[in-house]
Amino acid sequence: MPCYRCGARQSDPARGTNLWVRGVRADEQVLICPDCQQNKGWSTDLDHCSVCGATTLVRRLGHTVCRSCEASATAEFLAVETTMDRGFAIRMPGPGRHRRTDSRDLSADVASAIDRVLGRAPARPTQSAIADALAASEPQKAPPEGAA
Repeated sequence: MPCYRCGARQSDPARGTNLWVRGVRADEQVLICPDCQQNKGWSTDLDHCSVCGATTLVRRLGHTVCRSCEASATAEFLAVETTMDRGFAIRMPGPGRHRRTDSRDLSADVASAIDRVLGRAPARPTQSAIADALAASEPQKAPPEGAA
């Protein structure tokens, strides 16, 4: 990948520290060569972290992550819950931490799903068992008067 400012290509670096700097510009990862880093204000057109303001951003698996504070710009967008969720996300202290405000307990849902899969949950009633239970719960109709 060439330097995004001057187009210089990086040669195979020697062991040790790499003088090329990674950054993110317009949601694309870019490299900046050591010569361009000598220019004043070389980092002004790079994207900045919305949490700490640093330019030490990297792209990992399509997500932009700050190397200084580990905040993920994508995590802010992922706070929007799916249509299956009835709660809404609220911002907690610290980057990328969200919680739901509703009272649903995920651990109870997971435990019941595991019990069903492993056969520890009560079996679901069959249609005939449901029909028998409904018939037993219906009040018995008295025969009409005069019928024998």
